[in-house]
Amino acid sequence: MALEFNIFGTIGGKDGQNKDTLQTALTNAGGQEIILNVSSSGGDVFEGLAMQALIKNYSGSTISRGIGIVASAATIVLLAAKKVQMSKNSFFMLHNSWGYVTGNAAEMQNTIELLKKVDEDMLSIYVEKVKKNNKLVNGSEDETYIIIKKMMEDETWLTSEEALNFGLIDMITEEKENENKIYENTFAQVRAEANFKNIPKQILSNMQAEKKSFLKLLASWLGLNAEITEEVKSELSEAVEAIEAAQEVTENVEEPAKESEPIEAVTEAPEVSAKAAELSDLEQKLEEKRKQLEAMEAEIQAKISYKTETSETVKPINGFTNEQISQASRFINSLINKN
Repeated sequence: MALEFNIFGTIGGKDGQNKDTLQTALTNAGGQEIILNVSSSGGDVFEGLAMQALIKNYSGSTISRGIGIVASAATIVLLAAKKVQMSKNSFFMLHNSWGYVTGNAAEMQNTIELLKKVDEDMLSIYVEKVKKNNKLVNGSEDETYIIIKKMMEDETWLTSEEALNFGLIDMITEEKENENKIYENTFAQVRAEANFKNIPKQILSNMQAEKKSFLKLLASWLGLNAEITEEVKSELSEAVEAIEAAQEVTENVEEPAKESEPIEAVTEAPEVSAKAAELSDLEQKLEEKRKQLEAMEAEIQAKISYKTETSETVKPINGFTNEQISQASRFINSLINKN
């Protein structure tokens, strides 16, 4: 029976696996077949490269299985196994490595050169896998190299089906019953890190659903009606868009030419008068929505306000401390005030 080892969270991070924990697992496996479940938004690329080498050099059979999101440094860990799988509806993301550095020009230049070398290492791993699966573009390793290089530069997200067709993985498996939670955790990690620029709409929609669900849950704990707040935000947004459209139309209408005749003789263009009236009506509606929103914010503040405890023990509210309630308040207000 194959052993399983989960590589979740941040590669090399406190919440994830690293080369040391992987080395221990492989040593304990003693040559038995091992299944590596990978679900990660990436992490330390040097840890990823070290883990990749450990897996490739393992004496036994290795199967890797991508779940939910396999991105950045996690992809090279996934591709290290002899058989590479991804669950249905998962995503494979490749991009150029990046990092932070402080120092003088020479030190920064050294970091630039190092990142270029890392990108070349990752690129060679991708090309090697595609070549192994006989999926080279037009049978050319050079063309494949150029295309994947561009994909990395653009930060490319592939569905499991696209990754299979491109030759980066070997097969797609059905999602298991217990894997839904793994999907959610990885999506939440991507949301929290907010490092990527081309996140697929499917993941973004899941994030918005999670955000709304979380908002409703928090509001419920605080005795608020989250549905009304969301509705007002939607109407307010529509009112703002309508006003901007009306303003644009009004600004594009040419003013009547000035003549030497008395001002009373100049008749205002009917379309200008109509747009001005429409703009005034929309501005009034917008002001009403703003007042409603301000009233709701005041209600929220009133419901979560609390007196500072004088004792060392903080009294929980609905199972949550005052500080946690305060943080929830700031979170809800940030969502309400977000344009």
